[in-house]
Amino acid sequence: LIQSEIKKRGIEVDDFEVENAMEKLAKQNGLSLFEFKNILMQRGQYKELKEKLKNDLLKRKLFNEIVQTKLRIDDNEIKNYYENHKDEFKIFKTIQVTKYSANNKKLLEDIKQNPLTNLNVKTSNEVYEYNELPLGLLFLFKQTKVGEFTSVINDGLGYTMYYVARKDGKVYIPFDKVKNAIANKLAAQKREMILKNYFAKLKNRAYIKIFN
Repeated sequence: LIQSEIKKRGIEVDDFEVENAMEKLAKQNGLSLFEFKNILMQRGQYKELKEKLKNDLLKRKLFNEIVQTKLRIDDNEIKNYYENHKDEFKIFKTIQVTKYSANNKKLLEDIKQNPLTNLNVKTSNEVYEYNELPLGLLFLFKQTKVGEFTSVINDGLGYTMYYVARKDGKVYIPFDKVKNAIANKLAAQKREMILKNYFAKLKNRAYIKIFN
């Protein structure tokens, strides 16, 4: 049904778009596009991944076309969600962490298993107030228990990881700081429902032959 809709709507993806998607994937793995392609070719996976990325982009374009005219989020919905889910936004007032930074992701993964000093890993002890932190880091720290390491973060210049030593106090993240995050969450939920209903109707109208 998805492939039929893509064809019917004349949706296309060119090589430039696929290259961009592959470059983003390479950066997520700490590689240049050239290095990433070489690894894929050595493993015989280049054509397979290229085809998968193209199909993913085609589906994304189709889904965006279906959703864009039906998806609406108003300020009252966002405010109501915040008021009815306050525990999601309860956070520490201050947090004490050890920050680990390196150019190699594996070095930080190794620290989790054996937290000894490594000359290639920079460490520093930090204390943050909740309102000093960007939202992504706030939620990462919220999800990480005291005595545990966060996941490794690619910050564009290298890799960073934190060990959470202590959390103190309790506050709620202000509405203005989480407004966009709530809107994105509600949009994702509505998007899923719109697509589910759309393809359920298509399926009901389609002629489907089942082979045993």
